[in-house]
Amino acid sequence: DDDDDDDDDSNNRDERNKVYYTTDGLTTPSELHSKYVFCNEAITLTAPARVTVRAIATGTNFSSSSVTQGVYKLMRPPYNTFPVKNAKYQVQPDLDVIVVTKDLPDSYYCPKRNIRGRLVVLRNPIGHFDVLPPLDGCSSGKLELPSVSGRNFHPEPGFNLSSIVQSSVSTEASIINPGRRSLRAPPSETLANRRQNLKQTEVSVDTLLLQNVTLDIPEEQLRLLPRALQQLIDQSSGEGDGRGIRATLLEELQQEYEKISGAGCQLVTNAGFFNTTSGKCIGDLIGGGDVYQLSALHNVNFGIRNDTFVTGYVTSEEALDPAFPSFDFLISGLGWLVRDGKSYVRESFSTTTGDGESMAPQTTGVQFLTVHSARTALGHDAEGNLMLLQIEGETWVRGMTLYEFADFAVELGFMNAINLDGGGSATMTQNHTLVSEPSWKCPDAPYNASEYFRCEKKVSSITCIHAMAPPPILRTNSTPTLVPTSSPSVTFTLHPTRQNSETGDGGNAAVNVTTTTSDDA
Repeated sequence: DDDDDDDDDSNNRDERNKVYYTTDGLTTPSELHSKYVFCNEAITLTAPARVTVRAIATGTNFSSSSVTQGVYKLMRPPYNTFPVKNAKYQVQPDLDVIVVTKDLPDSYYCPKRNIRGRLVVLRNPIGHFDVLPPLDGCSSGKLELPSVSGRNFHPEPGFNLSSIVQSSVSTEASIINPGRRSLRAPPSETLANRRQNLKQTEVSVDTLLLQNVTLDIPEEQLRLLPRALQQLIDQSSGEGDGRGIRATLLEELQQEYEKISGAGCQLVTNAGFFNTTSGKCIGDLIGGGDVYQLSALHNVNFGIRNDTFVTGYVTSEEALDPAFPSFDFLISGLGWLVRDGKSYVRESFSTTTGDGESMAPQTTGVQFLTVHSARTALGHDAEGNLMLLQIEGETWVRGMTLYEFADFAVELGFMNAINLDGGGSATMTQNHTLVSEPSWKCPDAPYNASEYFRCEKKVSSITCIHAMAPPPILRTNSTPTLVPTSSPSVTFTLHPTRQNSETGDGGNAAVNVTTTTSDDA
């Protein structure tokens, strides 16, 4: 600043007054050799690092000022955010599984290599993607085959309308969809106990809709609903002032879901790192909104919250802070592979100019970044699709270094990606059938042929692509009794969508209902 209080507007800068500066911490700034900005302009520093800025001010008819020095630490944002693709609501996941190959040239250390793997692109991750712990939970130390964990997963309804209206029917009706719950275990409950409790619990229905009506929701209420529900509304045909959901459409979706309801995860890979001695999960793990584990380790995360991908370093405090939207899922990796469409491995692990990730989760040692091995990546592309990449290999023998893997991910279109567990753990199954070529030798191969057979390795957490269960519905031909909720007032209208034989009104009758928050309403 030239201390001229009469000219604070940089748009009216006096170009006779300049500030010359250096950023190397060694060179004294001068009018002959240094960069400069005009007074009231900013000095822009872009490379994250610890920077020493030295500067002098000059002006016409004035002597140069003395050298002023300041030390600044430039910090990158701790994580990146990116909107998830706004896909059409559907029961089935919309995904492609593509075989990928890459030839790596000869190097000083190894001859030419042909790399093979699989790229998974999921176009509707909301409600179709999750990360899961082993069946007995993260703290049990009991590992499980990815295909077994995937087979035992059952999706729960991705949303319900119970916050808008609770409905009950006073006459006999048949229930469609018993309101299945996921077999994910909260920290205090194992999956085995969860399954047993489900068998002993009476069937409960979150949302009861009539087959012959449309629930119209006024526009001012739409912004309060989950985006997946808004997508379903867009596909439905409502009448009246607002848009609505046809219960007949829900029933069609339910029938589609019932055909594959026992399929569990349709595609599975291994996910987070784990302690090879105790079997316990390492790092953060949130699945289906359930917080299984949070860690103090400084390692990169990937997740979705509020319909937004989050890639980077999320603290445990933020993950639990009610001021932030809750995570649908969150998983820790080891190494931020791709950031903003560029390889980020060096910055991720640098302790001087980078993020200084903890190396504790891995057991390979200092060569973790450079050893050839099978690798697994999780991230997203520039269109908001979720992406999984897994390449085959065998630690110390074949595969990719972490630097090569990051470069390959960039070539395949990743915008942001993290590195998950690899090596012998790298496994991919589709419809519970092994489709990758793991390096893990089968421990129980027949005829002592373990040298020739390769199998899934038991791991801790898994990634899971699955069907989305529609909201539960109730089929009936009788007039409903509507019970108001205790949430803020919601006004909606029920419209028949087919002829009502009892009233003979051809389906034009409407029942206007206003819910209130009164306890005695």
